[in-house]
This record gives sequence, structure tokens and C-alpha cells, in this order.
Amino acid sequence: MRVASPAAVDHPTLSPIAVETITRAVRVWRAARDAHRPVLPALHALLAPIGHDMLAPVIDSVLRLGEQCLDRTPCRDCPFGSQTDVELLVDLLRDPRRVATLPRCAQSTPRAKAVFAGALASAGVMMAMA
Repeated sequence: MRVASPAAVDHPTLSPIAVETITRAVRVWRAARDAHRPVLPALHALLAPIGHDMLAPVIDSVLRLGEQCLDRTPCRDCPFGSQTDVELLVDLLRDPRRVATLPRCAQSTPRAKAVFAGALASAGVMMAMA
């Protein structure tokens, strides 16, 4: 078993395919939520054909925890500062420590910020391994 270096864990590299997968997953997740349908089957349907079905609950968790930390629902194309939510999510997956610098998350409880940052770190590692 190969163990990643600490730098690789702190800043996972997301390939262009991973970024596109996240972009599509956010779109599918948002559509399922808007339609009041379960999100996991929709995410699974997107991810299973490319062999990443195990990421469905990970992505769902990250987005739900992000909602709690940001105190709003992530959307596909709406801007959060100078970035869209998807761009922000990709940047946070690359460096979860940025959660502490987000204005809305700064107002969250320390526990909410820590849980969201931990979920982002775990998701980034899992995506790098997928």
C-alpha cells in the first residue's frame, strides 16, 4: 500500500476529469434537490458508468455540509464573490483550509467549519485515489 505524502493529502491534485465530474455532480445534485428527489440515486447514475459510484455519498455529504457552513444552498452558476459555487468547491477540495477564510463560514460555529473542512479533505483524497 502506497502512503501519500502529507503535501499530497493537504493539497490533492484534481485532474480536469475530476473537475468536470464535480461540475456535473453539483448540477445533478442540485436538480435532484430542486425536484425533491433523493440525490444519491441521481449521483450514482452519473458516477457509476465511470467507475466512481463510491463518490456519490461523499459528494452528497460535502454539499450538505457546505450548505450548513455557508448557510445557503450551493447552486451551479451563481457567484460567490468572484467565483461560482462550483469553482469555489473545486478550490476548497484542493485546499480545505480555505474554509476558515470564507465570510459566511467565518460566522459558523467552529465545529461546522471543522466538519466541512474535514469532509472536503476526505473527498479530495478519495477523488485523487479514484
